[in-house]
Amino acid sequence: MPKTVKSLIFDLDMTLYRNSAYYKAQTYLLIDALARKFNWTFKEALEKVDLFQMNYSKENNGQTQSLGRIFESFGISIKENAQWRDQLFSPEIYLANDKKLKDILLQLKSRFTLSLLSNNTLLVVKKTTKALGIDGIFDHTIGLDSTYEPKPHIAPFKLAADQLKQPFSHIISIGDRLSVDIDLPVQAGMGGILIESMEDVYSLPEILK
Repeated sequence: MPKTVKSLIFDLDMTLYRNSAYYKAQTYLLIDALARKFNWTFKEALEKVDLFQMNYSKENNGQTQSLGRIFESFGISIKENAQWRDQLFSPEIYLANDKKLKDILLQLKSRFTLSLLSNNTLLVVKKTTKALGIDGIFDHTIGLDSTYEPKPHIAPFKLAADQLKQPFSHIISIGDRLSVDIDLPVQAGMGGILIESMEDVYSLPEILK
């Protein structure tokens, strides 16, 4: 953990909310779009994605790959993937205002500059933060369509650091997936906090004292 912390980078999905139905819907909507693209059945597309993930995990010490990168292996560019997300995702159907989350983030904002870094697009992020009642809190927002390099690529973290005007050594990355949100930025010099429940998020002001 950095000795001097000035900025926090937050993941969004399954970090700042817990809604398994919406998270699964995102995956299934994208796999359905993949199936329609190649005239596969949904089952065929799901099996192909699962097989890729299983093989990748075996070859990379149990780590997982983002869905965007998996789709690239089938010839779907990150840009096209982003367009599908804009067209298909409706977080407002699943998510509701979280006043406690807003209060926690405002407490942190009084002490740190905050960045939101998501593998979803800026439009989807905007709709998600509005549904949660936390829009307008973050100093900077980075989406999939900001760099077209999804986490765990270093590019979005570098962009976040540039926007925050801080070296990696003064930043903590906070997210729910070790291999996507934490490992790479920590290797590059940031701190990292793994979120496993909303109680972890609600405890951040105390953790970061």
